[in-house]
Amino acid sequence: MKRLYLMRHAKPEHGDGKRDFDRELTTQGRMDAEAMAARLIELSPLPRQIFCSEAARALETARIMAAALPQCSTPVPLAGLYTGTADDYLNLIAGTASAPAVIVVAHNPAMEQLAAFFENSNTGMSAGDIVWFDFPIDQWESLNAGLRPLSGGRLHRDSARKAK
Repeated sequence: MKRLYLMRHAKPEHGDGKRDFDRELTTQGRMDAEAMAARLIELSPLPRQIFCSEAARALETARIMAAALPQCSTPVPLAGLYTGTADDYLNLIAGTASAPAVIVVAHNPAMEQLAAFFENSNTGMSAGDIVWFDFPIDQWESLNAGLRPLSGGRLHRDSARKAK
């Protein structure tokens, strides 16, 4: 079995003249990422690999998560996660992941689309939210758009704030 965690980057600063790609997290965004990492530690299995968009806000979120998660590797930025589609995300994960559980930190709309596909609903993902899915596969290469998860769940940024 493999577990896939999808996390939308934490709350970024407003543009204020910066390119979208260069927007960093707000102070609240950093605190939210730390709170989400603390909540994620309560789950099992924990991610051992972390992939993220190259955009500043996603990379910063991924670094906060990796620092807080035991045995999690240094975040690996993947170029296709900034502008990619849900299908692009699946292909990148299937072609790159090797650990039993991985986390991907990236952007909407692709994150919402991928989560909605696996959940069979369209509940959306706010900044900092995490969804996860357990798949009946032995190799990540088997992950594809036709695969249905065995189970899944959600962590909401707002509930992580309240748990602190």
